[in-house]
Amino acid sequence: MARGARGWALLLVVGLLLAAGCARSPEAKKARHLERGDRYFSRQQYREAVIEYRNVLQLDGKNAQAVRQLGLAHYQLGELGHALRYLLKAQELEPDNAAVRLKLGTMYLLGRQPEKAREQAGSVLEKDPKNLEALGLLAGAVSTPHDIDAAVRRLEEARADLGGKAKFHLALGTLYLRQRNLAGAERALGEAVAAEPTSVEAHAALGNFYLLRRDVAQAERELKAAADLAPVGSPARLHLADFYLRTRKPEEAKRLLTEMTEKAPDYLPAWGRLADIAFTEGKYEESLRALQVILKKNPSNLEGQFLRGRVYLAQRKTTEATQDFQSLLKAEPRFAPAHYQLALADAQSGNLQQARGRLKEAITIAPTFTEAILGLAELNIQAGALQPAIDALEKLIA
Repeated sequence: MARGARGWALLLVVGLLLAAGCARSPEAKKARHLERGDRYFSRQQYREAVIEYRNVLQLDGKNAQAVRQLGLAHYQLGELGHALRYLLKAQELEPDNAAVRLKLGTMYLLGRQPEKAREQAGSVLEKDPKNLEALGLLAGAVSTPHDIDAAVRRLEEARADLGGKAKFHLALGTLYLRQRNLAGAERALGEAVAAEPTSVEAHAALGNFYLLRRDVAQAERELKAAADLAPVGSPARLHLADFYLRTRKPEEAKRLLTEMTEKAPDYLPAWGRLADIAFTEGKYEESLRALQVILKKNPSNLEGQFLRGRVYLAQRKTTEATQDFQSLLKAEPRFAPAHYQLALADAQSGNLQQARGRLKEAITIAPTFTEAILGLAELNIQAGALQPAIDALEKLIA
């Protein structure tokens, strides 16, 4: 009997050891990180979700779910550079995933690449002709009168199915604006708010329309409505802060941004805007403190590196500024403003010949970069090279 009990105990120990081994297996770890990541994502805890999805990719670098969700989480955090990288990889792994294509299309539209945005929208509409997100993306990406008219017709054909959705009217409003039909645009945007009174996008779009009409009071009303409906860390609240800055209410903007950083500290664009305001006001140490938060959470944040370099340059910390701009250019070699800022750093150090080379590089990348053209002309004048300066300035004026 005692021998039998010892046998059962031995089997129990072996079973526990096997279970523990399974729990520590790569597949089990991957499943656990995926489950945690999805849970954090559903709760809008995107920073925590990013950590979990990255843990998955350490175990399985081509896990489609982790790659996709990592891109979407970075998108929600406003980190579009990281979002683009992961979503492009997600598109390779899941070419038919509509959510990935639509987010990519939205980023292309924000990056002023409407052709690529139209391509993504078209790919989704081929399989789902009444996909409202894709129709809205298409409305934002078309520009020629023919394409705009075709997009309006396409929407009208879907009105019976989609007319009760705010996004349907938002897409129509966008197209009417492109046709310069302001009355039609205002009507469509008002219908979007009426269809879904709690739609953040609808209130924000109507607010932007009133901004276009220079009706500041109604614009503020709608933008505040959008901000109140949106999460604390959100583009809608950031947009309201930008509205306050534009209408010369910097204290209102700073109050709102400070509230965002206190209640949603992981939403880095709010820290970035505070840093930018402090830089503009000449409060360099305050700007650096906000940038420290950004770069601690995301050391490869390019916008943060760029602004910190400008702050260092304003403080005449040329070495530190140069390091930031050079680090940024390793990631984005064709970012013309960084070449321009490096030229300013070279000029500050007395390296005028090197500064001229940097400015030429900036102008090669961005031929209409006014500040770079003027800076190069000034250096040429100082060096006695008057004709190149005259030629560049005449071209700029033309």
